[in-house]
Order: sequence, then C-alpha cells, then structure tokens
Amino acid sequence: MGKSPFFEENKTLANNTWELTDTARFSFEIEDTNQLYDFYFNLRNLSTYSYSNIFIDYKLKFPNGKSLTDTAEFILAKPNGRWLGKTISGSIIDNSMLFSRKKRFPLKGTYEFAVIHGMRQKNLDHIANIGFKILETSE
Repeated sequence: MGKSPFFEENKTLANNTWELTDTARFSFEIEDTNQLYDFYFNLRNLSTYSYSNIFIDYKLKFPNGKSLTDTAEFILAKPNGRWLGKTISGSIIDNSMLFSRKKRFPLKGTYEFAVIHGMRQKNLDHIANIGFKILETSE
C-alpha cells in the first residue's frame, strides 16, 4: 500500500453539478520548505459525463498573499470512450491526476489552493466530487 498523502481533501458537489461559480478551496500548512511534493487533482465523474476531458483554472495563494494562477487540462477518456480512471460503485469514475511534480513550497505558513472548472459550459453535470492531494516525494 502507498504512503499516506501529506494533504488530501475532497468536496462533494450538490446534485452532481459543478457550477462555474463553485470555487473549491483547500487550505494546508507547510513547515518544511526543503521537502519536494507532487500535486494531484482528484475528480469523480459519473459515466454519463458528456466530455472526455476537463479544464480547470487554479490559484495557489502563498502565505505572503502572492499567488500563482494557471490552467490545466486532464484527459478522462480514451478516444474510443473508455474511461481512464478507476470505476467504482458501477457508474462513478475515480480520477487522481498528477499536474505538478517535485515542487517545493518557498515559505512556511498557510497556503490556499482554489479551483474552478474552465469548460465552456456554465454548469458541468455528472461531476460528483472534486479534490486536491499533495504527496511527499524525493529527487
């Protein structure tokens, strides 16, 4: 069994819908600025989700108030429509997608990771959970 995450939090979306106005926020404390970390975006979609991918816009806010903003695309299905994540409970697809490797936090203190979806559709139906996970790693 793998090592426990340094941080992981998942949020359940009402009515399995991720509205464009729904910003998911995750706060965590960093004490060790020498440790390397891998960042993951967690997503549970229903097998009835309409797309084979998802774009997310995220912001990492540092303890000093500065922030880093970026966009990431995650491929959720193969071209033939087969889901890439692990199927659980019949119609729920569990995805944990790496989006940043071997990063150090420059400051000690409280960080905030905020995420919204970046899809053209205002409300994304058939999304059950969204989350953020950090794993400690080494060189």
